[in-house]
Amino acid sequence: MEALNYAEMRILVEKLAEIHAVLYDYAQIVKPEDMDNFIRIEYGRIGADSNLTPREVIRDFIEVLDIMQQHPESTVDGLLGGAGGFTYAATALEEQETVEDEYAEFTV
Repeated sequence: MEALNYAEMRILVEKLAEIHAVLYDYAQIVKPEDMDNFIRIEYGRIGADSNLTPREVIRDFIEVLDIMQQHPESTVDGLLGGAGGFTYAATALEEQETVEDEYAEFTV
């Protein structure tokens, strides 16, 4: 069984958006550019070339649709990192100020 290509995934996402809009009775809020960006971001993940399945795409896109329905001002790029790329939140260590000199070195 062959994996779905980009065009087939795009059609899948398009149909999911239509079904979601009908099911929850709202005007479709996802634009074609958003769908393209979503597929581009999905295929851009590490290991997506060999491990991306339709099930993962469906799950991820439904989550995006749910969030966008609840927060109409949001965008796919904004939710998934978009052009700026995804960045992890800074850890407490990265946010920490430099250590004061009196604590920098000590002997036991």
